[in-house]
Amino acid sequence: MRYKTQYTPQTLHAPLAVSEEMDDDALLSFTDETLIWEGSPSQWLNLGKYIWWGSVALLAIIVLIAFYGLGYLERYPDYQQMVTITSLLMLGLSIGMMYFHALLLHLQKTSISCNKITESRGFTEIFRKENYCELSDVIDVLLPPAGWLALVRRGDLVITTHDADQTEIRIRAIKGRKKLKEKLIPLIRRLRAERRGYRSV
Repeated sequence: MRYKTQYTPQTLHAPLAVSEEMDDDALLSFTDETLIWEGSPSQWLNLGKYIWWGSVALLAIIVLIAFYGLGYLERYPDYQQMVTITSLLMLGLSIGMMYFHALLLHLQKTSISCNKITESRGFTEIFRKENYCELSDVIDVLLPPAGWLALVRRGDLVITTHDADQTEIRIRAIKGRKKLKEKLIPLIRRLRAERRGYRSV
């Protein structure tokens, strides 16, 4: 992943001395990392996984109740160990998998500042991967059809960019995506205009 070169006040001082069109606000915009939005995909994306693993856990509980509570233990004592171990393994696996999928989504974080978009994935600093994209490289902000997520007031926000490594950034299943788009559009336009003004000096 290539990292973008950030404009700093030191690199902008010389052009500003020549051009009177760029003011202090323009100078700050290239280094402003004020957080606009931060979040992770909604756990609604895991609904199918939760239903599946929840059913496995329920089946394991039913088997244990039937075997120990309905007299099957007395009728089939030779199967006690097999039934108990198998049911407990199914119950533990299903709970573990639900937790794993929930944690996996929780660790998919996207943050948007006044200058860049940061995507992070991974469990720890050792395995975490971070991708960056300048807001001034954004081409468009799209709101694709939400599908069934619209029933829970969630939807994807898609950002297309000029970045060769991230031509499309998809922020999945978030709430208030329309408001976020309304925040981003004027900021992106301003950064584009200021960057063009800087390059024209």
